[in-house]
Amino acid sequence: MAASPHQAPAAPVLQHSITPRFEWEGTCRDPVFRAIIGPDMPGVYYVFETRLGWVGIAGKDGRIRRLTLPLPDKREAEKAVKEGMPEHFVETKHDFSGEADRIRAYFRGEWVDFKCEIDAAGSSAFDRRVRAAAREIGYGRVETYGWIAARIGQPGAARAVGRALGRNPVPVIVPCHRVIRSDGHVGGFSAGLEWKIRLLDMEKHVRGGSA
Repeated sequence: MAASPHQAPAAPVLQHSITPRFEWEGTCRDPVFRAIIGPDMPGVYYVFETRLGWVGIAGKDGRIRRLTLPLPDKREAEKAVKEGMPEHFVETKHDFSGEADRIRAYFRGEWVDFKCEIDAAGSSAFDRRVRAAAREIGYGRVETYGWIAARIGQPGAARAVGRALGRNPVPVIVPCHRVIRSDGHVGGFSAGLEWKIRLLDMEKHVRGGSA
């Protein structure tokens, strides 16, 4: 059962023991993936089922542009992954060079380290720096909005960091759920506090990751 939205994570570093480690090092750069969503092709999206529901992933030019959190229905996931896209995206049966399997593994509760390149089209330089810093937060760890602000050289910009993370189009891959308030409260989350707490709790109970 999910914790109360007012309940903060017990500690800034979540604990681990031994489960299989599911890693990946840059497969999104492989020639097959780039041939399918290269610069002369439209962007593509793929909808697939995970243990927690249906997920949509979209990309272009060998980079991931959008990822949805699990939804109860395939049509909902398809609608969500295409919503607001400035370009024409077409459905593909390609699994993004195995990235779909890594996302399935993550939602099964396995330790996953996402290294795929992110498509930052339409994002400000500030948003890109914030997301890059968030990706430094390892599985099972949490940091604060202020930590990210300091990390990008803008101490005092914690509120702006929170807004930038709220615009994150690729949750989990850019783990904005691992960023909390300095008072220990979980803070906000674009998909709702219930999802943020659920992801934090899931990672807290998965072992074998590195801090």
